[in-house]
Amino acid sequence: MKQFIAIIGPRNSGKTTIIRSLVGCKTAGLRDLIEDEATGRSVYVIASSPQETPMTVKQFRAILTKVARSKNCLGVVMALQASKPYKRNKRKWMEDYFRIVSRRTSFQSFAFIIDPTRGNVRTNRRDIQNRIAQFAPAFHFLDARRFAHLNASHVNKLSNIVW
Repeated sequence: MKQFIAIIGPRNSGKTTIIRSLVGCKTAGLRDLIEDEATGRSVYVIASSPQETPMTVKQFRAILTKVARSKNCLGVVMALQASKPYKRNKRKWMEDYFRIVSRRTSFQSFAFIIDPTRGNVRTNRRDIQNRIAQFAPAFHFLDARRFAHLNASHVNKLSNIVW
């Protein structure tokens, strides 16, 4: 079974930094396969959230199909913003991405919610859980006060997404 790992948090909470620490990608805006040349295994990385850098549903479905068909790809690691949807905006929200993944039986979902605890920004963990609970992901929490590599290690320990 392939993994779908969502790192969820508000803008500038460290989502991409954790992903970069997890998979070793160099650029923040990466949307591509990262391959371990020693093992031949790979992970598809979407390091910039679709809310910040637009992605169509068609593009996202194509990525999931590509990952599902690849025997060496372990899954998808994706940054998602936890912003509230509103009716006049046509952007896709985190619920939409989980809904699309939940319709694919070849994926197991994990949601890692960042609690930044800096300034006036606090992630409402219960709200995020309630919004995506129907898609049955496993919920875990990350503390943005920790070093990104420690959070990345926690993500990998629970999901085994990286070789």
